[in-house]
Amino acid sequence: MNREPREGRIFCYYEDGAMRSSVEWENDLKHGEWTEWWPDGQIAEDGRCENGKRVGVWRLWARDGMRMPDNEYRDGKRWTGVWFRMRGGFNRGSQRNERVRALERAQGFVVDWDAPYEREEWLNGKKHGEWASWTAYGAKYKEDHYIDGERVEEARR
Repeated sequence: MNREPREGRIFCYYEDGAMRSSVEWENDLKHGEWTEWWPDGQIAEDGRCENGKRVGVWRLWARDGMRMPDNEYRDGKRWTGVWFRMRGGFNRGSQRNERVRALERAQGFVVDWDAPYEREEWLNGKKHGEWASWTAYGAKYKEDHYIDGERVEEARR
């Protein structure tokens, strides 16, 4: 598929028309301001990209609007901060996810789509602090601890 390179500010929307993201592009690379919103319109994160890579301090907000600690990127790599991967991601408000949830409820499953499934801490570009993983039902099944990039403790498997 041939297409023109992406240039300028490009907006993405949720299925209901709510703003999902606003990203600046240059020469088909993310370059400039990047902002994402939760499905309810609350801001989720904002930061900058240079030549397709995240750089500098990124500000984060929880779904309820609470300000979270900043994360820092250097040359597109996680540098310092705490990263969470959420089970529902930014798509959690989609019709598809609502159908999946209805099916899960009918089968007796309860999945907290707003809960994290992975947590990582970084300091100066190295793994540092707690790294953890959770099941779809919220049970922590793995926890490791790092200091200066070296694993120092394996709590659970």
